[in-house]
Amino acid sequence: MKKFILFLTVLAIAQLNVQAQSSGTFTLQQCVDYAMQHNADVLNSNLEIDYAHKQVQQLTGIGLPQINGSVSVNDFVNIPTSLIPAEFFGGQAGTYMPVKFGTQYNGSYGANISQMIFNGSFFVGLEASRTVQDLATKNANRTAIEAKAEVMKAYYTALLSQKSLNVINANVAQLEKLKNDTKVMHDNGFVEQLDLDRITVAYNNLVTQKTNAEKMVALSLQLLKFQMGYDVNAQMSLTDTLAPMDFEPLIQTASSFNKNNRVEFQLLQTQRTLYSLDKKNNYASYLPSLYAIGSYTNNWSGQKFDPFTSKQWFPTTLIGAQLNVPIFDGFIKSRKIQEDNIKLQETDNSIANLSNAMNLEVNSSKISLENAVANLNSQKDNMKLAQDVYSTANIKYQQGVGSFLEIINSNTALVEAQNNYLNALYEAWIASVNLKKALGTL
Repeated sequence: MKKFILFLTVLAIAQLNVQAQSSGTFTLQQCVDYAMQHNADVLNSNLEIDYAHKQVQQLTGIGLPQINGSVSVNDFVNIPTSLIPAEFFGGQAGTYMPVKFGTQYNGSYGANISQMIFNGSFFVGLEASRTVQDLATKNANRTAIEAKAEVMKAYYTALLSQKSLNVINANVAQLEKLKNDTKVMHDNGFVEQLDLDRITVAYNNLVTQKTNAEKMVALSLQLLKFQMGYDVNAQMSLTDTLAPMDFEPLIQTASSFNKNNRVEFQLLQTQRTLYSLDKKNNYASYLPSLYAIGSYTNNWSGQKFDPFTSKQWFPTTLIGAQLNVPIFDGFIKSRKIQEDNIKLQETDNSIANLSNAMNLEVNSSKISLENAVANLNSQKDNMKLAQDVYSTANIKYQQGVGSFLEIINSNTALVEAQNNYLNALYEAWIASVNLKKALGTL
């Protein structure tokens, strides 16, 4: 039942991704899911898992029976000649008579089999290969986390660009209305040409900013598509919004940081296991190895080539055991064990240093998020105040009791406050991603 539910969940996610890809609209989660299936680094890291699995299977095969077959056919154009003492045939002592032994044709076929009964290095190596596979899996997890973080940051950057463009569009429309109203007032003699020129300059500058913002939206979307492994020339629209949220629960989780959640820590632990296994393997190489062996060979020879009809076939069968005992290797294995001890000490130092660095990273990311939230709240208040100031200045200007310079300055301050608020909101979201990554919960 659990497998069936998991299958339905994966199928549903895949269906959502297909729908998102076909329509070109993506939520943040859909972007992340798409990247997990199409990002080049993620794909390659998953292939490394498959590669490590094949290595485990390859090493496992060494422990299975090893069988080799052979077939040979020989044609002795010149039969080998041997020298036999001539006195064997009644000749003079000290002389030799050339004699040819054998037949012109001979052949054989057979098979050899060996089975490992005991080899300490094999079993340690098998355990090490599985640890290498685990290391590849953890590396893939780290790559996935990095890809997810980059996609999320790129998504927030794209949202920020779009939100900034929306703010500029609203201000363009607002300033355009003010420009038109001012022109009417100028035509009726209520304002000077200088005031109309000033608001026209402000309006033109804002239109230029709008053009630049549109280009930034397109560029930020291309960056997001690249991080996802999506076609950078394809159309894409984002459905999520850059909105504030309650970051306090996330900040509170920093106090319960568990270093075992960090994949970097897991990688170092696995690396230490590999060094321990290498040391264990060097100790195991002191032990003897035992193999069972067997062979069967059928030999044929004759003066004419008739192996398929000849009855001159002579079988040879052998079974036995082979024991290999290491005696002296010039202290090579001993030196390797000493090297492993050094590597283990280095890894222990790296683990201790990483633990300290992770605590520092968590504390730093927590403070960054706290500062970002405080800045966000401050910029929100500033934006509301700037909006009130602009509204008041606009009313006064429309009623003829306010100066044109006042409304221009208040509009500039409002645009700046709105951008500051959006940047603060963006920084808070980025800080939350960094804190989740530091906590190992991303």
